[in-house]
Amino acid sequence: MTATPPIKHDKFIKHMSAVSEPLIPVFYLHQLYQQLCDWQLPAQQWLQQNKLTLADLQQANSQLTLSQYSELIDSAITLSQRPDIGLYVGKKISVIAHGMLGLAMLNSASLNDALLLLKQFIHTRNPLIEIDISAHHQKLHINFDLSQPLPQGHQAFIDAITVTFLTLFLHLLTDKSVIKTVHLKVTKPDYYEQYSLFMPCELLFSQPQNSIVLSQTTAHQRLPSSDPAAAFQAKQFCQQQLDAQQPIGFISQVQQLILKHQGKISQQDIAQLLHVSPRTLHRQLLKHHTSYQQLLTNVQQHLAQHYLRESNMSIKQIAFELGYVDVANFRRAFKRWYQITPQDFRKKPPLRRV
Repeated sequence: MTATPPIKHDKFIKHMSAVSEPLIPVFYLHQLYQQLCDWQLPAQQWLQQNKLTLADLQQANSQLTLSQYSELIDSAITLSQRPDIGLYVGKKISVIAHGMLGLAMLNSASLNDALLLLKQFIHTRNPLIEIDISAHHQKLHINFDLSQPLPQGHQAFIDAITVTFLTLFLHLLTDKSVIKTVHLKVTKPDYYEQYSLFMPCELLFSQPQNSIVLSQTTAHQRLPSSDPAAAFQAKQFCQQQLDAQQPIGFISQVQQLILKHQGKISQQDIAQLLHVSPRTLHRQLLKHHTSYQQLLTNVQQHLAQHYLRESNMSIKQIAFELGYVDVANFRRAFKRWYQITPQDFRKKPPLRRV
């Protein structure tokens, strides 16, 4: 008996990858557009090349995939021939541009409260940004990075975050002396002299992490713009926004790697491909209330349905494709997932959408 050839599932994998790829709100991209305009560059052409309109950047609910977002930044760098563009964009991002998060921080009782809000709700503005706050020797360290690197334009994005945060802190405090140092992981770039135009303090390159160091002495002092009632209302709105979002970052990367290898990849191998330890990978997934096994099962479920509906592969072949050595184990797993056997699922006509 001739074995049924495996189906071509590239289209399906591409679809699943698109579903799991992070979606990034377009907040702050309007400032990138404006900077190109300020430099008298064809910003409208830049949008058209990326199949966008100015209206897309002005819509509060507009989102781009990680790839689109990255390509947009990279094409702006190419157009302007200015790898330092992130510094200028960061300067354009005012407190108001942060939406309800900016309003909540502005009305916070203290710098410490404002920083905690920034850490808690930064994902409502850009879910790629990760923030950690620690205190050492009377100094506050606001550490920041991306949950996953941008394929293109990564440092420009980090530059924009750095200047954006500096601008925000200066607006809250009005005292430049509170900001002590800025640490950046990047090796000193060719445009390093440009940083001095935007930094009110010492800047150090090739550091273990990206960080803005503040004096802790002012952390609990009352902010001039403090308004508890306004801060409470803004925080509630931020929480609603956060609850409406889906977790991204590591989850998307792990899903895509599992999908690419059709479930035949270990947690250790994924950690190695993501350049993190298995423990860090586990902790990141746990942070979003999931695990490697849960994501693996999810991908197996989708692939199992796909193979049963779209191919002539035998149940045994499908089980093998999904990494099951014993077909009986696959049958049991499938029935546990869908309360029906693989054979009966294949016979059952798919639900029609109306």
